[in-house]
Amino acid sequence: MPTDYEQQLKIENENLENEITKLENEFNRYGRVNEYYVQDEVMLVYIQKLLTVLYAVIYFGFIYIIVISDKHVVLKIFWAALFATLPFVVHIVTAYLYSTYLEVLDWLKIGTVTRL
Repeated sequence: MPTDYEQQLKIENENLENEITKLENEFNRYGRVNEYYVQDEVMLVYIQKLLTVLYAVIYFGFIYIIVISDKHVVLKIFWAALFATLPFVVHIVTAYLYSTYLEVLDWLKIGTVTRL
């Protein structure tokens, strides 16, 4: 027959085992989340480089078409400068719209809003 001390020790060991298992599960879950995050970052960099190369090809094609056209020089420079600033303008506008979207979600309390 086990003593009172042995019963308490057994209960405490079971509680510790449960706590260790819980911590191991959390560690494994967060490890997977971090791995998925790293994979997403790599894919994001790849897509960004691909889009940058695509934009450069389109930009140089646009410049070539402008140069061979019969328009005025000032108009050619205007269109080339406008097309060159397009990615920066799009980035500013989309960043503003995304932050506004997050604020609206936060204001409406729809789900958990994660600010990136």
